[in-house]
Amino acid sequence: MIKGFRTYDLALELYRGCEKVSAPHHLKDQLLRASLSVVLNTAEGSAKPTAKERRRMYSIALASCRETQALIQILNRKELWEVAHRTGGCLYRLVHGRALSLGLADGGSAVLRELPDDSGPEDKPRHHDC
Repeated sequence: MIKGFRTYDLALELYRGCEKVSAPHHLKDQLLRASLSVVLNTAEGSAKPTAKERRRMYSIALASCRETQALIQILNRKELWEVAHRTGGCLYRLVHGRALSLGLADGGSAVLRELPDDSGPEDKPRHHDC
């Protein structure tokens, strides 16, 4: 079980919201596939050993999130827009933000931290808000 990784939690919340949507079969099927892909690629990315591999998986999750957002718009499901937007924002930061480090906290749960860059005096990693 993944704990302490807000992006994963948001992706899971998005998927669960999509499960409740009533829509024509072909749209509901695509919505579930896309939103499940967000969850699974985010989880898989968190287990990758290098930043490059993690960014690749988070990039795939971001693309699936954009697909989910498009379907939410097509279906006019405004109640899902906020969680979809927050999930997309976190994934965008994971893909395009500063280099990331994934450490393991007690019990093996994922803790995502931002690595400091050369722009300031900080010498300790800060917890990333996603």
